[in-house]
Amino acid sequence: MQRIRNCCTTLIFFLLVAMPITFAHNEKTKVELPQKLKQYVIESMRQKLAAFDEIMDSLAQDNLHHASQVAEQYLGPSTQTGTHTVFQSYMPAGMRHLDDTLAAAATHFSEVAQTGDTIGALSAFKHVSSSCILCHSAYRF
Repeated sequence: MQRIRNCCTTLIFFLLVAMPITFAHNEKTKVELPQKLKQYVIESMRQKLAAFDEIMDSLAQDNLHHASQVAEQYLGPSTQTGTHTVFQSYMPAGMRHLDDTLAAAATHFSEVAQTGDTIGALSAFKHVSSSCILCHSAYRF
């Protein structure tokens, strides 16, 4: 029980103190977008965040099939069409790379989740979340 309390205390410290300090000192690259495209991107990010939340909820309920479907539908390569393709033309090379990494990580997670391997799925989902964190730490609109 003491070990769990220590872990919780460390996690809370990291979330409330260390992480904001770390990100506050990082210089983010500003990506200039036309206003209409910026609105699209903001809405797309909100959808991805909602999908992320739904995936986490599905994982918590051990519903790997649903988590897999949500990842493919909202985070996978199939989302990189239409207006997203226009958005990619404004992305710096590093941002495009992270976008592609996110799509590939989502597909990998989806494939692992389809096998029913909960631990493997959680491990694969870490690559999805890492892609999000890296991009949001490096770029802003």
